[in-house]
Amino acid sequence: MASTMMKSVTLVAPTSALSSKKATPAKLSAISARPVATRPTVVLAQADAGRREVALAGMAAIAATVLPVGKANAGLFGGKSREEIYADQTTALITEILTTITLPRDDETRGDAIKHLKGSSNEWVAKYRRDNSVSGRPSYGYTYSAVNAVQGHYTNFGTKAPIPKKRAERIVKELKDAQVAIGRGR
Repeated sequence: MASTMMKSVTLVAPTSALSSKKATPAKLSAISARPVATRPTVVLAQADAGRREVALAGMAAIAATVLPVGKANAGLFGGKSREEIYADQTTALITEILTTITLPRDDETRGDAIKHLKGSSNEWVAKYRRDNSVSGRPSYGYTYSAVNAVQGHYTNFGTKAPIPKKRAERIVKELKDAQVAIGRGR
């Protein structure tokens, strides 16, 4: 480690010497600048890489050469468009809702199906609610309304209570309308 010492210079101007009308060179030399305090300036040398950094860099290099590299696709060449992804995810959610609400009350998988439906519908809503290219579509409106009705029922009445017939009919109609709208690209 190398360190160098530099002196800081601070000018001190006494008021008595400058207050006289005539400043002689002798008086000016008496009030010349002199260092008041010194502060050491420390220059740190570049530290050598430790074992941890070398091991981490080695593991990163090995991982970069050994692990398979996936196809880079930013939606520009050959990948699914946003509309296709939306249509696929919405259709999958519609199918899941229809399957879940038609499960019998005494089915053993009903609780898990409802829990999974809640997660997937929350994910779908979070993804598409603020997407202006999707949120104005009729398919989005129908699906969102059905998701809201199903989740509201299970939140208020629990997973054991069946969906009333009238509400279930409305949900099924909205989901069928959403499927028709998706088929039309709307």
